[in-house]
This record gives sequence, C-alpha cells and structure tokens, in this order.
Amino acid sequence: MTAGDRLPGAGLWVSCLLAGCSLGEPVTCTGIECSNALVVELGGGVPSSYTIEARGNNEIRSYTCTEASLCREAVFTGFTPTQVTIRVTWSGGSAEEVVTPSYEVVQPNGPDCPPTCRLAVVTITLPG
Repeated sequence: MTAGDRLPGAGLWVSCLLAGCSLGEPVTCTGIECSNALVVELGGGVPSSYTIEARGNNEIRSYTCTEASLCREAVFTGFTPTQVTIRVTWSGGSAEEVVTPSYEVVQPNGPDCPPTCRLAVVTITLPG
C-alpha cells in the first residue's frame, strides 16, 4: 500500500478512536435456528388420542396424536395465520374454537444475530 492508498472507513475509525468513542466488542453469534410457527397446546380433559386441525390463511394443517402421554403440543411450522380455527376431534366428540394468536418475535441467538422468527402458543381447553 502506498501513501496515496486509503482504507475504506479508516478515517472514520481513526476519528472515533481520537474522540474516545468505543467501537464495542465484536458480536459472536451462535447457530441456533428457529422457524415461524403456531403451537397448539391442549388443556382440560385431554383424551388418550386425538387430531388437531388448524384452519387459517386458506390453509389447513393437521396433527394426530395416538398416545397423549407421548404428545406435548402440536407445532405447525411455517404457519402463522392472524386468525385460526382450531378443531380437536377424538373418539368421544369434538371441540372447535376460533382464536387470534399473539405472535412473539424470537431471536434465539440474541438481538444482534439472525435468525428472527415469529412464534405463537395457543391453548385450547377441552371439556371434561
């Protein structure tokens, strides 16, 4: 590099250094991933097996649990409707509820690192 060559941004860095400002510590991001999703949890009298159907944004998503002790929640990845109809069916009946999910912004690697995802958890309380 000759005396006439300049580094891009070098003048700004030198000015900042002379003025006493801090450039801060470098941000280290981890590789934790996330996905936009709607999570449906069941409460109340949860049957031993059931199917959850979620309808919203002109899409239908379905989740079947054949043994409730092994299922915690239904996670519908890539599905973030503003309003959704949740229908739960089981051998003894069904329940349906229309909900407006409240999505949270999730940044698993911190506010200065990607990715940024939207996640909502809704609870449907079943009779019994």
